[in-house]
Amino acid sequence: FITHDVGLLKPYKLRRDQIAFVAKDKRGCSTLSTLVEYKGVRNDASYDKEYMLGAFGAVPMVGNMESVVAKSLENES
Repeated sequence: FITHDVGLLKPYKLRRDQIAFVAKDKRGCSTLSTLVEYKGVRNDASYDKEYMLGAFGAVPMVGNMESVVAKSLENES
């Protein structure tokens, strides 16, 4: 399933191979990577804290959604 609930990023709730992150590049292409692919992440780490600090490459907060949508529409023209 897909969720945006950071509270599920706990080692006692999901295994590292069950957690995936999606990151989009400037062209809008998405890249999917699982937590297993990140070296040096301990099995008992606080995945949620590390994610919110940007440790896994995916962006935890989009910011001003209106500007993100406007910029996306400009790039399509």
